[in-house]
Amino acid sequence: MLLTKSQLSQLERELAAGPSGLRTASTSVECDPLALVRAGAPLFGQSTYFRTPDGDEFASLGVAVRFSTAGNERFANLEAELAMLPTMADGARLTLGFSFSPQGPSQPEWDGFGACDVSLPKITVVKTGSDAKLVVAVPAGSDPAVTIDILADLHRFDDPPPPDPGVHTVESVPSTIQWQSEVAEAVGAIRDGSLDKVVLARSVQVHSERPTDPFGLVHHLGLANPSCYIYAMVVGESA
Repeated sequence: MLLTKSQLSQLERELAAGPSGLRTASTSVECDPLALVRAGAPLFGQSTYFRTPDGDEFASLGVAVRFSTAGNERFANLEAELAMLPTMADGARLTLGFSFSPQGPSQPEWDGFGACDVSLPKITVVKTGSDAKLVVAVPAGSDPAVTIDILADLHRFDDPPPPDPGVHTVESVPSTIQWQSEVAEAVGAIRDGSLDKVVLARSVQVHSERPTDPFGLVHHLGLANPSCYIYAMVVGESA
């Protein structure tokens, strides 16, 4: 088990004593956030892991409450919705994701991700230094026992083997030639005063014959790059 019986009992008591609406409870744990998300991600439609260069970690499973907005006023509308949230347990965190486009991403690889989405996870572990806190959030009308039972059944997995993509191809998007052309066009626009600043990003896509475990890949990225920010988010079939 990743959690002790006493920790589970404490969470259950706090949730049972909470108000009838959205309920949250927290407890101190000795739980590896990445171990929790690796164990629980297959059971939930959304899961997240984040680690800073200082070693602070955040992991989340599921969605208790979600706010989604789009359009030019999406951040102002989101702020108004978030103001309606009740006071939550110590350690509670929200996850936020947004696209630069007000209407959301259009590329197929971003299916499942909206223009501006904020979620309160059902299960969260926040680790700062040697201190870790687990937070459980239960939506209005839901039975806390369901989440407690899931936590009770989570067990630590063995460390994953190094990723083996098998036969695969690596593609730069956009291509080098197209990207260099866009850079030259942007430089020209800046020089003639019609543009002040632009970010011309590129991505690398690896197409493999084998499926990849996102959080297993994160495990090895963290080992190979201990001084970097490490991040993964899985929404449905997209990661």
